[in-house]
Amino acid sequence: MKPQKRCNKAGCRELVDYDKGYCDKHLAERDKEYNKYKRGNDSIVRANGKTDKEIYDFYQSREWKRVRGYVLMRDNWVCQSCLRKGRVHKANLVDHIVELRSPQGWEKRLDVDNLEAMNRGCHNEKEHEWS
Repeated sequence: MKPQKRCNKAGCRELVDYDKGYCDKHLAERDKEYNKYKRGNDSIVRANGKTDKEIYDFYQSREWKRVRGYVLMRDNWVCQSCLRKGRVHKANLVDHIVELRSPQGWEKRLDVDNLEAMNRGCHNEKEHEWS
């Protein structure tokens, strides 16, 4: 049996596996809070002149979803970062080479030459200067 601890939600006494953090009841709540305060913040203006809310709305847009699908198909759903290292891993997201939050990023947000397929691990390893 795995070691257990209490749910990270204040006041919750539910026991969860030590590596989980939140019980099933509060896991969705945590994501909702994150989106509300991190992605929905309309007061912070980034270097590209857009707020976090505008950037979040862009990622929900029809244009982004179409371009994202095109880039994944163009790169055959293969992580380009891994491919440069001589490995082949499935890609599950599309990365902006020039970061979206950078001063030039907003103009290049839908430029397919600025986008590449990548997996979550490689994306997390990438240094994000403007986040």
